[in-house]
Amino acid sequence: LANPVVRDIQEDEKGRMWFAMQTGVSCYDGKTFKSYLNTPADSLLWMDWGFRFLTADGTGRIWLATNYNLFYFDEKKDRFLEYDLSGVETEAPIGNVYLQDWPEEGVAWLYIYNGVYAIDAQTLKIRKVFGLPRLAGLNGRDGDGLIWEGGWSTKKIHLLRLDGTVQQKTTAPMGHIRGVFQEPGSSRVWVGSDMLLSFDKKTGNWERWSERRHRLQFLEGMKLVPKLTGDSIMWLYPIGNPMIFGFSLQQRKFVWQHSTERFAANDLRCGGLECTYVDSKGNLWMSGNHGVSVLFTDRNQANY
Repeated sequence: LANPVVRDIQEDEKGRMWFAMQTGVSCYDGKTFKSYLNTPADSLLWMDWGFRFLTADGTGRIWLATNYNLFYFDEKKDRFLEYDLSGVETEAPIGNVYLQDWPEEGVAWLYIYNGVYAIDAQTLKIRKVFGLPRLAGLNGRDGDGLIWEGGWSTKKIHLLRLDGTVQQKTTAPMGHIRGVFQEPGSSRVWVGSDMLLSFDKKTGNWERWSERRHRLQFLEGMKLVPKLTGDSIMWLYPIGNPMIFGFSLQQRKFVWQHSTERFAANDLRCGGLECTYVDSKGNLWMSGNHGVSVLFTDRNQANY
């Protein structure tokens, strides 16, 4: 890896794994790592990395966003090229480029300042899909495709359709929302914050499932890993802390936790967690401030 602190993970259509770090991006093809660095000899140049986000568009092309720039990977040139955002949200202050890892085919999604944009994977042309009410940024999309906007510096949240119209409004019991995950087959949406929350879109009711005293600050990364723990366990972690949790959707309680501290006897020793990612084979990748750990669904894949 180009750097031990890994902020984001993404898989491309070839099954390669990409890792975004402070000093560049590393690609793992199953056998070797190749790094693309922000040095004078490479294309990744800016004053400061800031945030780091990766996503793949409908062609499998990898996109990278930092606080200041947007890049895409060119297979033929074997390097990242900067995408020209001049003329897009010209009034935006520096530091407002955020990629969204949304599933629509043929498009790379991002939001900049007060607009949500889509870049066509074939033509690389950008279009503004809708403007944002500017509550406090985006927190993801739920299982019904609604975009959650707000909830960080304010408790107010808008649930938006993809055309930007507001379908539902709510007020969370607290701010600092870090992500959302809708329970399959249910109207319940799990929400990460200073504690674990849930919101029922049918009833409009909020519930709390943990307390601050449990030291679960800023929970995020909520997801199912069916090939490891079935459809009843939701995985999640407190950002920057060396631990990962399992929450039972059936029992409605935390049922286990595992340390990711860096010590030799620990198989999951990637340190304070920054990101989790489930690949196309169902394996769970975890990244932190001491590299990457993987939980394989098949022991034979350990040589992958």
